[in-house]
Amino acid sequence: IHRMMDGVEAVAVIRSKETDAPYAGATGKTLQHFQNQFGTLFHRFTNEKKWVVLDWPTPLQAEKAGLSYAKFYKFVMDISLVDYAAMYEACLPAKSVLDAADRVHIKGPDTDLRFSKKGINTIIGAAANSYPDGELYTAPVRNSVEGFVTFNIPSIYMGQTFNGIRLEFEEGKIVHASCRE
Repeated sequence: IHRMMDGVEAVAVIRSKETDAPYAGATGKTLQHFQNQFGTLFHRFTNEKKWVVLDWPTPLQAEKAGLSYAKFYKFVMDISLVDYAAMYEACLPAKSVLDAADRVHIKGPDTDLRFSKKGINTIIGAAANSYPDGELYTAPVRNSVEGFVTFNIPSIYMGQTFNGIRLEFEEGKIVHASCRE
């Protein structure tokens, strides 16, 4: 598949999530090999090619959203067809505020996270590479992250569900990671 990438100008990925456990039964060694290969491929297409990712609505996603498939499908199609140029323009004031910020402090239940984002710009997600879209992206200065964050919704990674993930940071490094389940 890597050789196929040499002959293309653009990559279109259509994801259709049918299960939360697509890697069930795979061994750690097989998963690690897959992640390494996919990571290399992902890096190539996002850095070397024009690309777009579309998440096709599925019954699994509808169920998770608490909607019938018909309602969820309509919702996804409606938000995919918004005027993204107008969305981009509408996001410019928020981008200006975030770009000017030096320090960020996020406080909430079992979360107290501080970091600098000085010199790191904000990206407006207005469907340049992902459909649907509508996010603002930024990142911390790597060694500035201090404090802790606790996730209050389940996170699924490689078919495993994790509940109550808590990460503690010192000088930008995770010094303690835990989860309830």
